[in-house]
Amino acid sequence: MRAFRRAFPISLVLALVLGAPRASAEQGGYSKELMEEYFREEAAKTHVPGAALVITNAEHTQLSLVTGVYPSADSPQIIGSTTKSFTALAIMQLVEKGVVALDTPAVAYLPERPRLADVTVRELLNHTSGFGTNQRLKNCKVGRQRGSFEYANVNYSLLGEIIEQVSGDSYADYLQKHILDPLGMTHTYGDLAAAQADGLVPGNRNWFGFNFAQDMPYPGLFGSETLAAGYLITSPNDLATYVRMYLQGGAAIISQQSIEQMWQGAPNYGFGWFVGEQKIHHAGMVENYVSSIAMVPERGLAAVMVVPAQDYLVASPMFEHIEDGVVAQLHGRSPAPLQSSYLLRHMGINAVYISLLGIAAIPLIRIRRWRAKPYPLAVDLAIHLGMPVVLCVLPLAAGSTWRMVRLFVPDAFWVTTLSAVGLLAGGVWKLQDMVKRRRA
Repeated sequence: MRAFRRAFPISLVLALVLGAPRASAEQGGYSKELMEEYFREEAAKTHVPGAALVITNAEHTQLSLVTGVYPSADSPQIIGSTTKSFTALAIMQLVEKGVVALDTPAVAYLPERPRLADVTVRELLNHTSGFGTNQRLKNCKVGRQRGSFEYANVNYSLLGEIIEQVSGDSYADYLQKHILDPLGMTHTYGDLAAAQADGLVPGNRNWFGFNFAQDMPYPGLFGSETLAAGYLITSPNDLATYVRMYLQGGAAIISQQSIEQMWQGAPNYGFGWFVGEQKIHHAGMVENYVSSIAMVPERGLAAVMVVPAQDYLVASPMFEHIEDGVVAQLHGRSPAPLQSSYLLRHMGINAVYISLLGIAAIPLIRIRRWRAKPYPLAVDLAIHLGMPVVLCVLPLAAGSTWRMVRLFVPDAFWVTTLSAVGLLAGGVWKLQDMVKRRRA
C-alpha cells in the first residue's frame, strides 16, 4: 500500500559496529547478527506487540526472527495489499496460458461490469485505469485521471474477478492450485476460519498510543473489500518461500520474462509491485495488521516483515523507515536509526485530541458566563458552525474519507466526531437559551 504517511538514536557502540568491516562478507554484504540486533532494537521503539523479519536468498532462508508476542515465523496473519503481487502473478500465469491478454478491455472478461468501459487488464494491473483511491466496487467509475497512476484497491478487486471468471475457480482455489501448493506454502489461506485453526496472530489497533487486540470484519470494510485486493493470510516463512520464487527466475510458477514485465510498467509501479532504485517492494495494511516485502534482485536477497498491529500515524511510518534500514543492509550499507520518538509523537497527537475536546466542552461549561455577556453573533457562528465544518472537511482536504479515518485512525475519528457534535450541540443550546430569554 502506498505511503499512508523518525525515536532515540542507536548507541555509539552499535553505530561503530555497523560501520565495521565484519558486516560483510558473511551473507551477500550483510551480517545476520547485526541485522537481528538492528531489527530487534528498532522494532522495540515502535511499541508494537510483536513483529517478524525473514531474510532469504534464492536458495534458502538466511535469517528468521520474531519479537515480542509474535508466536513464530510460521504463524499466519493478514498481509493487506501485499496480496496484490499474488493477484498480478495469477493474471500473468493466465496471460502465459493465452486465456487473458494484457491489452484487452477488462469488460471482455467481465461483461456484467459495463462501467469498466474500455479499461484494459494492463491498466488495472498498473493502476492507470482512472478508478479512484477511495472508490469501491459498488460505485467505481472511470475518471479523468485515466492514464495516470492512482493507487486504487478496486483495480485488484476487478482482477480477482477476472481470475475467477477465466479459470472457473474461486480466487482462493486458484491460488491454492497454481501458486500455494506448487510452492509448498502450507500456512497461507484465503479463509479466516482455516487461518484461525492454524494459529492466526491476533491483530491490534492503536487507541491513544496503546495497542489493543481487536478483530475486524473479514475480508474488510474499506477499499480492500475483496480477498484479491488485500486480504490474503500467510506466515512470514511462507512469504519468504514466495519471494524465493522471484529470485529463482520464476521456478516452475512463471517465466522470467513475465517477472520482468511485472517489474516494469507505469512510473514506479509495475504489476503488483512498486519498482524503485533500491528495491522491488510492496507493503500492505489493513485495520489491524501491516506487512511488507522488499526484494533486491541484483543482490539475490529479499526481506519479509510483518506486524500484527496498525498504528497509522506513528508506528506504521516507523516501520517504513525500518524497512529502509533493512534494505540498506542488504545493499551492504549501514542503516539510519529512527529519528522520531513513539512516545513524544503520541503525546503530541493526544494533546491535539485533548485540545479539540476542550474547545468543544468550554462553551458548555461556561454557559452561565455567556448568558451574562454573549459573544458577538459572528464569533458564535465561527465556533459552533465554522469549526464543525472545518473538522468535517479535513479528511477530504487530505484526499481521504471519514470512513477511512474511522477504520485506520479510530481514536482521531471519535475525538473529532465528538468535538464536532459538542460544538454543534453548544450552538443549539445557546440558540435555545437566547430564544427563551427573549420570550421571557
